[in-house]
Amino acid sequence: MEMDIRGTELAVIREYLCGMGGVAQAPDLVIGEGWQASLAEGEYRFARWIFPRVIVTFDGDAERVAEVAKRLRLLAFRGGG
Repeated sequence: MEMDIRGTELAVIREYLCGMGGVAQAPDLVIGEGWQASLAEGEYRFARWIFPRVIVTFDGDAERVAEVAKRLRLLAFRGGG
């Protein structure tokens, strides 16, 4: 499973994943019980603006991956305010 997260830095996504029981094995790899997430940093351009972008690629047990991805989606795609 792959997620494209725009507007949030890689370090923040890694922190979210670690908060869900994962352990950072490298700056771009977090491993949890039954899942692992590889992180790739980039940028998203819209008109003249540039936003951070992180591609998260999950591997592991399908149920655990779905659970962690759902929690990450709620954290990463929350509204500002």
